[in-house]
Amino acid sequence: MRFPRLNRARKTPSRRALEKEPMGSVGPNFRHPDPATDAALDWCLRLEAAPLDDEAARALRDWLEADPAHGARLDSLLRMMASPELATASAGLARALAAPRAARDRRAGGLRLGRACKAGLALAAIAALVVALNALPHWLLLWRADHLTGLAERAEIALPDGSTLVLNAQSAVALDFAQGRREVTLLAGEAFFRVRPDPAHPFLVHARHAETRVTGTEFAVSRSGPLDRVVLREGRVEVSTTAAASPAQSLAPGEAITASASGLSAVRPTDPAADLAWLDGRISFSDRPLSEVIDALQSYSPERLFIASSRLRRLQVSGNFRLDQPEAAIEALALAAGANLLRLPGGMFILN
Repeated sequence: MRFPRLNRARKTPSRRALEKEPMGSVGPNFRHPDPATDAALDWCLRLEAAPLDDEAARALRDWLEADPAHGARLDSLLRMMASPELATASAGLARALAAPRAARDRRAGGLRLGRACKAGLALAAIAALVVALNALPHWLLLWRADHLTGLAERAEIALPDGSTLVLNAQSAVALDFAQGRREVTLLAGEAFFRVRPDPAHPFLVHARHAETRVTGTEFAVSRSGPLDRVVLREGRVEVSTTAAASPAQSLAPGEAITASASGLSAVRPTDPAADLAWLDGRISFSDRPLSEVIDALQSYSPERLFIASSRLRRLQVSGNFRLDQPEAAIEALALAAGANLLRLPGGMFILN
């Protein structure tokens, strides 16, 4: 059975309509010039709109198996849909299109939602791609790092001053211990530090926005999207930021703070045992967004994990799972969330 495309109704535009519609603009009848990308856009919208029934899921599998390029198109679009850059680009696109098209939409009886969403996704995807191309290339990260970990890999590293560093999966650090300095830059991922006391030589950890200063303590620093997070298990630390004029904050054991381009958050209580469960090979969380948990599991799963529903991404979940069994954790989370878990060719899991 063939499935109808979303709002595929097309009309031959009148001369007047063509005169009003600038060349190269994207309207409600938008079609991408590449058929594979056009079909992938439709599948993205279907996955976002509602769970697929068994017949639709089989149709998606058949489409993916027909050509390896299909999976690559869907993979890249789903990644863009989940990215913060896409959210920013989509919001700007909506504002830009809303004013000039509002009158035309009213006269035409309203914009066809499915095709407009597809058009917006296409333009926003281009904007997201531009942002991605300007990001730090992976090879540059490899060149800068003194230590890094791969998929499902953790590493304990003895530092030159006698302190200990533990890297979570898919993390990277650069070290500077020359001439009495004790400085670590977290380039990606998450790291736990057990710092040897030395009041004369403070231990500094730099992330994207946060700088953590200690003399002797146990704490963790992580980078996730636009945020840095510091969690203190023992001792005291002082967290500051160079990204904004924000006063430094001190943490006591059992407290955490985040840093962003706008400054430091308020100090909040946390459970270090849950935050640092990865040190013991587990992931533990309570009332956390499903998207955040899936992101953490992605560092331990060889499959590519996607949540195709904005409602599911925001859903609060709790659990405690072994990191060496990520598939079992994903299945349990899908069941608890009432989500369909689609296993697709090429090692792709989609929750919708």
